[in-house]
Amino acid sequence: TAATGNAQSSATCDTGDVVLSGSYSFFVSNPPGAFSIEDRNLGSSTWVVQATETESTSDIFILAFARCFDNPPAHIP
Repeated sequence: TAATGNAQSSATCDTGDVVLSGSYSFFVSNPPGAFSIEDRNLGSSTWVVQATETESTSDIFILAFARCFDNPPAHIP
């Protein structure tokens, strides 16, 4: 996601899997722009990252990654 002001990105696990943690990668178009980044889980299967500029000097490009627990399919006898 790219924006001046705020940028948000999310990564979602496969259906039935659970997010364990996450991370992000970002690029600022006109360094050294000042910004804050918050990342956290959103529910049990999504990792979300939000960047907020504190100075409107550049664009922020951000990409979220989720590390998921891979729940196997239900065992049916």
